[in-house]
Amino acid sequence: MKKNTTQLLTRTQNGFSTIELLIAFSVGIIFLTAAIMVAYTDPTMNHQVSLDSNQATVLDVSLDNNALAISGNKIGDAVADLIGNWNAVIGDNAADPNDPTHLALDTTVTDISPCIKEITNSTSWTTLSSRSRDISFGTILGDINIASALGGDCDPFPNSETWKKPRIFSSHNFNPGKPVAIDVLNKVTYITDDKGKLQIYDSKNDVLGSNGSFTLTPYADPLSIVLNDVDVAKIGSSRYALVVRNEKTNQFQVINVTTPGSYTSSPMKTLAGATPPTGSFPHGWRTFYYDNKAYVTTRETAGFEFHTFDLSSPMNPTEVGNGLEINGSINDFLVTSYTVNGHTYKVAFLATDRSANEIMVLNVTKNTPTILTSVDLPTTNDALNIQLVGNRLYVGRQKTSGGPELFTYNVTFGESGSNPTVGLSAIGSGAEINADVVYMRIAGKFAFVANSSPNEFYVWDISHPATGYTRIDTSPLNVSNKVFGIDYESPYVYVVSQANDTLQILYSAP
Repeated sequence: MKKNTTQLLTRTQNGFSTIELLIAFSVGIIFLTAAIMVAYTDPTMNHQVSLDSNQATVLDVSLDNNALAISGNKIGDAVADLIGNWNAVIGDNAADPNDPTHLALDTTVTDISPCIKEITNSTSWTTLSSRSRDISFGTILGDINIASALGGDCDPFPNSETWKKPRIFSSHNFNPGKPVAIDVLNKVTYITDDKGKLQIYDSKNDVLGSNGSFTLTPYADPLSIVLNDVDVAKIGSSRYALVVRNEKTNQFQVINVTTPGSYTSSPMKTLAGATPPTGSFPHGWRTFYYDNKAYVTTRETAGFEFHTFDLSSPMNPTEVGNGLEINGSINDFLVTSYTVNGHTYKVAFLATDRSANEIMVLNVTKNTPTILTSVDLPTTNDALNIQLVGNRLYVGRQKTSGGPELFTYNVTFGESGSNPTVGLSAIGSGAEINADVVYMRIAGKFAFVANSSPNEFYVWDISHPATGYTRIDTSPLNVSNKVFGIDYESPYVYVVSQANDTLQILYSAP
C-alpha cells in the first residue's frame, strides 16, 4: 500500500515537475476574521475563573486565547482526519455544555479540486462583558498521492474570481483541421483534430489580447486517423499524451510530448481482453490516466467496451485484465481512489447512454473491473459528462423537456468485507440548463458549462445544490459555432470550437 502523504502543495512555474511539500500541521494559509486586539496571555488563567467587573477585560483576554486554542485544535483534528481518509466528511457544529461561554463551533471542508481542500473553523462566543466575538482559521490542504496519480493534472489553486463577466483573454487558431478534444497541463494545451494531428500550444506567455496561430510543431498520426480523445500526464520526469484512435484496430497509443517538436510514439495497441471489441463501433473513444494506468473505452459494440493498460513502461503500454462489457457507450468517465480502514480502492465513474443506467460505478481496484452500482436518471436522455470533486459527483446530460440537465450527488465511500462500496444520493433537484450539457468542468464552487445550443459558455454557482443552482455570469459569452471541449486550469477556462479562433482562453473580467 502506498504511504499516504496528505500535505500542502505549492506549484512553481514548471507546474508539478517540482512539488514543494509543506506539512500542514506546521505551515498553513491562516486568516483571522475577528479583531483580537489584545496580545496578552497568562497560562494561569482559564475561562472558569470568577472575576469582578473591574477584571472583565482580563477575562476577555483569557476567553480569546481559549477560543484561539480551540479553533486551532479543530483545524488540527480535521487535518488529521483527512490524512487518514482524504474523503472523510468533516463537520463540527456544537457548543460545549460545560463551557459557560458556550463556544459555537463550525468546521467545514470545501473541495477546491480532486487534490485540494480548504479547511475552515469558525468559533464564536459571548464574553462576560456581553460582547460578541468570533475567530476563523483556515488552511489549504493537498494530497500529493492524488495529484501524482492524476499525472499532475489537478489544479492546486482556489478560484477566487467572481466570473460575473467571462471574457476572452487570448485566442489562437490552427489550419487546416477542426478540433476534436482538449486537455491542458500547466498552461500547455493539447488538442486533437480531425486530420490526425495533436496540436500543441504553450500559453504561459500570453497576455490579455494575445491572438495568433499555433507555433509549436504538431504530432501527426502516420495514417492521419482522427484522434478521438487525449489525456496528458506527467509520469516521472516526462510528459505523455494518451490518445485513442478512430480505428477498429490499433485504437490506443502513447506519445512522448516532453520536448516540443521532437515526439516519439509507442507501438499502436489493439484493444484485447477476454472478449476483444468487434462489431460496428470498436474504435477508440475515450481515455483517462490514473496511477500508472490508462483506461480506454469504445462506444457500444460487440465485446468489451472498457479496457485497462499498464503504463509502468509508458512507451510500451500493456493491456491487463479481461475488460468489461458495459452494453452501452461511455460518453465520459473518470477514475479515483479512496482509503477506508487502511484499505485503498480504485473506482471509475461513468456517464453512459444506457437508458436505465446513465451513471455507472465500477470497481477497478484489480485489473479486471466489476460493476458496483448504477443510477437511473429521470427519462432516458443520455448522460454526457461527469466530474468528481471530493464527495460530490456532478453529471450533465442531454436536454430534456421540462427537467434538469445538471445533477449533483453525494458520494459515500465505504467497504464491505474486502470489497469497496459506493453510495450515491441526489442533492437537490438539479439545474435546468435548457440545453445539452456537452462539456463541463468543476472548480470549487463554479461549474463551467458549454452548451450545445446556442453555443454559449455559462458559469453556475453550485455551492448550495440542496437549495438550487444560480447562474452567475451576467453577460454570458457566445463562443460561437460548435464546442468540442473545455478544460480548466486556474484562473482560465480553455475552450475549443469551430469558431474562427479554434482555441479561446477565457477569464473573469473585472
